[in-house]
Amino acid sequence: MCIEREREALLQFKAALVDPYGMLSSWTTSDCCQWQGIRCTNLTAHVLMLDLHGQLHYSYAFNRITGILSQRFIRGEIHKSLMELQQLNYLNLSSNDFQGRGIPEFLGSLTNLRYIDLVQSHFNLEISPSCSILISATILLKEVYRPNLGTFQICRSFILEDHIIMMMLMVVLSKLTMEIIGCLISFP
Repeated sequence: MCIEREREALLQFKAALVDPYGMLSSWTTSDCCQWQGIRCTNLTAHVLMLDLHGQLHYSYAFNRITGILSQRFIRGEIHKSLMELQQLNYLNLSSNDFQGRGIPEFLGSLTNLRYIDLVQSHFNLEISPSCSILISATILLKEVYRPNLGTFQICRSFILEDHIIMMMLMVVLSKLTMEIIGCLISFP
């Protein structure tokens, strides 16, 4: 049985989303550890994983050419109630529609978070230096709508082919290492 405050946090998170395809339809029972996209630790019942990756293609032409008509995604905002999930170490919100919103800074308070996938989730990729998630997690970000990535002004010099990049940020000792499609740049 899941922890009640974490269940309530997930329900607040759900309430801030629009779920046109019923991805969160299993989120009605009392045990959030049994909900689709949620994994909990067997020992303490804390939520460890939130995997709500969607199936969203932004290109209507791509959908027509490939015949892919089935889409499944959530949209809206990431509610700050996720801060209650202090044991969360895996977050996958890829291929959803967050409608150009910024990546929430409060995700930085999730100190156990080690993996976050926001690929093709239509985020505004302005990254604040106070977002400590950049220090504690491996971040996959592909979709960029402009070459300025917030405070990382040096990113303006990268060539962004088709506005798609993959960026992995991690801390190695006291260095922040940024790897962007084969380029390696270190920040002191």
